Amino acid sequence: MSELKTKSYYGIAAVILTLIGGSLILVNGILFLAWSLNWSAVGWPMMHEEMMMGNMMSGRSEWMSGSHFWNNMMSGFSAASIASGAIVVISGLMIFRKPSELQMWGIIALVFSIFGILGMGGFVIGTVFGTLGGILALFLKK
Repeated sequence: MSELKTKSYYGIAAVILTLIGGSLILVNGILFLAWSLNWSAVGWPMMHEEMMMGNMMSGRSEWMSGSHFWNNMMSGFSAASIASGAIVVISGLMIFRKPSELQMWGIIALVFSIFGILGMGGFVIGTVFGTLGGILALFLKK
């Protein structure tokens, strides 16, 4: 077991909140990626050629309204969410395993929980849990 000198409920809460928040951000990123890949296979709604004719006649570029743009944007957001969720989970584990580095891992959990909001932030509650866990880790004593 870890030698977390703060055998208090706050130390345990920091670990649990960070792990739950990171897991939610990670799961949300995976679901977001699956959703965006599904739409790229069948085509984005309202983005078919019939609907783009009006955009071409009004002078708007197809660059912004094409499904490739939206698919790439959604895939990028989901990749950012997956990476953030994984880093928040790792920081939660490191808060437990390396209590001598609580503040560093708390900052990492805090930053990447907030960064995870790009991909909906783990149904938003993941960002809240990860942020609270990171803040708790910052204020724990070694």
